[in-house]
Amino acid sequence: VEVHEPPWLKPANRHLLKDGMVMCLEPKLWHDGEYYLRVEDMVLIHKDRAEFLTSFDRELFEL
Repeated sequence: VEVHEPPWLKPANRHLLKDGMVMCLEPKLWHDGEYYLRVEDMVLIHKDRAEFLTSFDRELFEL
């Protein structure tokens, strides 16, 4: 088990997401020397939908 494992969500990926898989989405936003933002969001894959497992406010906010 590694910190990051396939499948990767990128254009060249040909792996199918399957019912019961759990993915961690990790979008990052940074600007050198000014700010760094990283959010990890766990998602459970269902046959016909995705379910967010992480509970945090998803509303936009201004710093």
